[in-house]
Amino acid sequence: MKNIYLKNTVVLLCIAVVVAVLLFFTNFYTKNTVAENNANNQANALQDVISNLSITSQENAGNLWTYYNGNSIIGYAVLSSGQGLGGEIDLIIGMDSNYKILKVDIVSQKETPWVNLNTMKKTLSEFANQTGPFTVSLNPASSNEIKEITGDKETTNALVNIVNNAILLVESQGETNGQ
Repeated sequence: MKNIYLKNTVVLLCIAVVVAVLLFFTNFYTKNTVAENNANNQANALQDVISNLSITSQENAGNLWTYYNGNSIIGYAVLSSGQGLGGEIDLIIGMDSNYKILKVDIVSQKETPWVNLNTMKKTLSEFANQTGPFTVSLNPASSNEIKEITGDKETTNALVNIVNNAILLVESQGETNGQ
């Protein structure tokens, strides 16, 4: 009887080692592709959130891009991240020079599977043409209240916090630049 337990243990150990080696090589060979896809997603999202601006030049300081038309600041874009219920959410938030949200786009997200990507995008569209700070509500009464994703208050709170943090970053940058 002991031999059967030993045999099963060795077989399971061998299977685990083979799977671990396969996962290692899969990760090793795909990490560059994943990094490239993430960079492309960020570039596309960045272009999308500022597409309505007439830009003549730009400055980049880490996760903050400042856009100019001549010498005047006409907008900002911020890469902002936060923790949702299921994992990290990365957003690009576009704003005009008065900190009004132009558009919010998803760069990447590892949110819970039951939160549909289209549902998240619909929630993010509620920020457009509004100024923060924002709050979450089941029945929004003002433009600064974002409707809670049904059954997932944590994700809605995460999206609102990410956007509010981006606004704070841009406002502090604007104060530094004398805006």
